[in-house]
Amino acid sequence: VNMAVWSNPDPEANREKHRTTFAQFAAYPDQTVPVVSFPLENWDDDDWTQQTIDYLRDAFDKGAVGVKVWKNIGMELRDRDGKLV
Repeated sequence: VNMAVWSNPDPEANREKHRTTFAQFAAYPDQTVPVVSFPLENWDDDDWTQQTIDYLRDAFDKGAVGVKVWKNIGMELRDRDGKLV
């Protein structure tokens, strides 16, 4: 299981982790399976939910077998009013 969690404060580093996970899966489909997480940038945007659904659909279309919800949700992530998500 190759788990690419969205844990780095740098969004591009997280995207690169996901690209690498799927590149490894493409090269070694008999030996690895991808598990992904999802971006949290723009959490308060009106279209965040739809963007996240689209992101996850794309990941599953590429072969992801699961989603990991990282601990920053509930422990660090705050909404625009400063409340923990």
